[in-house]
Amino acid sequence: MALENEKKEVEVEVTDTKINAKEIGVEMAKAFVDEMKEAKKEVKEVPAKIVKAARIEVVGRTQPCGAFKNADDMEKFAKEYVPVQLVEKLKNEKALTTYANIGTAADGGSLDPTDAKGILAESISLYPSYIEDTLDVPIYNSVGTFVDVNGTTTAYMTDEVAAITESKAAYTTRTITQKKIACIAPISNEVYRHGSLADIASQTLKSCSRAISEKKQHLIFIADGTADTADGGLTGIISAMNAIGSNTAEIQIAGTWSDLAVTDISKIVANTSDWADPNKCAWYCHKNMWGVLEGISRTLGSSYIVNTGTRPIPSLFGYPVKFVSKMASSASGDSSTTELMFGDLSGVIATGSDGNVYIDSSDGYYFQNDLTTLRVIEHMGQTVYQPGTNGTNTAVCAINFTSAS
Repeated sequence: MALENEKKEVEVEVTDTKINAKEIGVEMAKAFVDEMKEAKKEVKEVPAKIVKAARIEVVGRTQPCGAFKNADDMEKFAKEYVPVQLVEKLKNEKALTTYANIGTAADGGSLDPTDAKGILAESISLYPSYIEDTLDVPIYNSVGTFVDVNGTTTAYMTDEVAAITESKAAYTTRTITQKKIACIAPISNEVYRHGSLADIASQTLKSCSRAISEKKQHLIFIADGTADTADGGLTGIISAMNAIGSNTAEIQIAGTWSDLAVTDISKIVANTSDWADPNKCAWYCHKNMWGVLEGISRTLGSSYIVNTGTRPIPSLFGYPVKFVSKMASSASGDSSTTELMFGDLSGVIATGSDGNVYIDSSDGYYFQNDLTTLRVIEHMGQTVYQPGTNGTNTAVCAINFTSAS
């Protein structure tokens, strides 16, 4: 009995003892950290659900808190800096200026009338790129190379036992760097939902394809090498040839388009280099010039090549005439502006591509605007590797006029 009373007295004495909460908290925190370190050695990855923890009230606000000077600094970071970063990450910072919408007829509103049954016409200019006429260089990475054989061996007459004169071929390695041709089109999802007349995505991608073909024509013929969104640092045939002073590959016609004569046609054809492939030669000009060329063709008695069941093919001197919308539409009178070309493009310019078309769609960037963006990307590089020189012609002859029309 006395022992039990003694035990109770001890319990009462312990209960009345004051506890230093700060020291206990420090010890508990230290023990918790040690325990976590040991657990971390055994577990490489902590499940996501363990990351969540109960709210902890930090008592010592002047004490260092992790990488922060104190708890106040940590709370300021959590309340101010982190939310700002999240907002900036998710915020649509780009001004929404260009997008197809259902409220404007030209943008897609006309796709939902009651009586119309579908797309009836396309009043859009077409721009064939004529990339198939260039030297096609396969590229598997961003940069490709090809070998231009620009020198050959020489054959000599020799006596029965005389030493034969040595000769060798010449080769030049040329480089093509692919550039990005991109077309991006944000479209309101209202157009997708209510534009019932056509497959909106298909029509938009078709439009992007036309735009890329137009860009290729621009690059091949008239790009001036400026590193901007128009030329991408690429130089076309006309700019490269005109950049060479007194280029033998160019012919100056005194006068305007109507002053082009039959004798000039013969001179132009003869001015191409010997490596020009006759089977690949063609005339290149704006369609507005066809009236002049057609008159000469009639004079020569070879207006059109006509095959049964096919459309007439414009031709001159036995070679097809191909219309390039990016070339001059009228005589400028500038002797440094090429308005007519003849020859084999593959002997002058090489183009290269990995051959892929990258098509993507996303609603992430404009999610808050209820838009879906379609993007089409192709890669193409080019180099005008034989533009001619002062004294040497090339596979193409460029014709410039000295007077305006």
